Amino acid sequence: MNTFLLFPFALSLLATRAYAQCDACLYTADDATDCKDYGQLGGELVAWPRASQECLDVYDIKVAQQNVASICTYASAFVNAFRVGDMQSSDAALGLGASEGFFFEQDPSNNNIPKLKDSITVMGTTYDCSSDPTLCWNALKAYFEIGSPGHAEMEQVCQTLENKNRVNLQLEQSTVRIRLCEELQNEVSATECAELEAMIQEMGTANPDLACSAYGFGIGDATIPGCEDVILATLAPTEDGTLEASSEETGDPTNGEDGESSSAPVIGTFTICVFVVNWVNAATIWFYVM
Repeated sequence: MNTFLLFPFALSLLATRAYAQCDACLYTADDATDCKDYGQLGGELVAWPRASQECLDVYDIKVAQQNVASICTYASAFVNAFRVGDMQSSDAALGLGASEGFFFEQDPSNNNIPKLKDSITVMGTTYDCSSDPTLCWNALKAYFEIGSPGHAEMEQVCQTLENKNRVNLQLEQSTVRIRLCEELQNEVSATECAELEAMIQEMGTANPDLACSAYGFGIGDATIPGCEDVILATLAPTEDGTLEASSEETGDPTNGEDGESSSAPVIGTFTICVFVVNWVNAATIWFYVM
């Protein structure tokens, strides 16, 4: 019997429930076409229209996305992603198999990119990977199967990849708003971005002293009406206009005083949708194929 996990799993169910009252973009497949990317501008909460792909393409704004569905559907696909696929150089490999003494190590001869160890122990059996690497890769496939010790590790990595994808999708939105502000100041416009341009122009007229970087701020400590059960982390630019992650903000995020944010590296730390605990019991959907 072959088994596989349809991913993303419970999070999509939770996002669907959230949409009964929340119009914020959660950056999942369940997003409504008219969802809003919320942020603060001049201390006020703004519901920005989500820029279309056509608008993003005009300015060649594209942040890398991992094909989570392909990587996380089967244990074999997950292992192959580290062996010959998109995850070959991912540091996520270094954390796999902690209870077994780890399966990967950094390769100092190849820019410290993770490589399979010469010898690994998988579920009590030791394998010589230097003489027969295929045997080791097959053992890892069994280790990550549903019901095996490593499946929870696979789920955790896949959830992190999904979160990073959502992070990158919102980063695209923040970036295009900043870019449109700059373009409008130079009297340049694009019909593909007309709705968002019109709103940025309106906001710029009302707030003429704001720098274009302010258009990339997240929600700070504000609560989006109707989204009380959905917690959205924030995205804010630094003083030089670059974007950084922020887990929380206080005060006016544009004033450079009380509004200073606690920033962190961009990768995987912001825009992650966290749902209230009483929703976490949504059932994970498993499909079994004979």
